[in-house]
This record gives sequence, structure tokens and C-alpha cells, in this order.
Amino acid sequence: MTDVTDVNRRSVLVLDAMGVIYRAGNDVAELLIPFIREKGGTDDADRIDAAYREASLGRITAAAFWRQVGVPHEWEDEYLRRHVVTDGVAELLERAQTRFERVYCLSNDVSEWSRKLRRWFQLEPHFAGWYISGELGLRKPDARIYAHLLAKLAVDPKQVVFVDDRVKNLDPAAALGIHTVHYNVGNSRSDSGHQTITKLAALVEG
Repeated sequence: MTDVTDVNRRSVLVLDAMGVIYRAGNDVAELLIPFIREKGGTDDADRIDAAYREASLGRITAAAFWRQVGVPHEWEDEYLRRHVVTDGVAELLERAQTRFERVYCLSNDVSEWSRKLRRWFQLEPHFAGWYISGELGLRKPDARIYAHLLAKLAVDPKQVVFVDDRVKNLDPAAALGIHTVHYNVGNSRSDSGHQTITKLAALVEG
């Protein structure tokens, strides 16, 4: 169900990165594991996933991650260049400034990678701030990351619109009173109870 008017009454827009700002929703499975295997690194998906989790919690550096998976750190940029911005993001960010007072990103990611990507795609001017798991030491769907976000934003949870492509990341946010939006780009059947959109433009329409 889409209620655009309800979204536009709120003052802060918070976007997930992978699967919302960037096209790959599961970047580890879709991009990272294939890249590491292609470059002759470890073939163990569980090992890659575990190392990525540690890096995305800020427990190891990006350079340490690449050492653990057997790929030279110097190839990092080649991997990151495989990310693509989701269709409609540029238009959303341009129009969001007329509908929302502030726009933020809340993402599970390696801090070094997040900084590179948003600079390459020239996204930083559109955002008031970035809340990245690798810097916070917390990952979605841990409820503490949403509580941290709300404390930093210093607004009533009802004034926040949080958009994510994964229902499991939306549930704890909704429990705190945040208005949640499921970006269901595949238009799969969903009865999650969250507002659902299939295109990003829906956030600024109406």
C-alpha cells in the first residue's frame, strides 16, 4: 500500500544504500563473492561473508578484509566500480530537497567503501549525513542502530521516513515509531505491514 501524502508530511528522509541507493541489494552475494573468486581469492563464501561482517562492523579495516580473502587491496577500486546507482536516484535526490528538510543514509557497509562510492557518484551534496555500520559498530537490524540515529537526528520518530529493501531491517525501525517504507523493486508479494513502493519517485510524488 502506498500513501504518498502520508510520507510527504514528514520532515526527514533516511535511505538505505544497498538495494535502494545502489542497485545491488545483496552486494556480498551479487558482487563481492564473484569478484573475489574471479581474482583468485578464497572460494569459501562463508569465509568471505564472515570477513565482510567484521569489516562492516568496523572491527577490521578494508585492507585487512582483502588480506583475509586473498585479494590484493590495490584491486579494491575495481571491485567498487561494479556498483551502479539505482534508476531514479538522481531524480529522487533532486526533488527530495523540496519535500523533506533533510536526507540521510543509514547503511550496513565498510566505512572506506561507503565514502568512496558516495564521492564517485557525487551523492554527498544531497545528504545531510551518513550513518554507516562500519563507523558505528552496529548493523541493521540491531535496534540500537535506529535508536542511535534518532538520538543524533533529535526529531520525533514519526517525522522520519526510513526506506529499505529488506523487511527485516524495517521491522525494528517501525517498532520505534519510525514511518517505514519497503522499496519492493521486484514487486514481489508483500504483506509486511510496511508502506510499499516499487519506484523511488513515489517518495516525492503527489
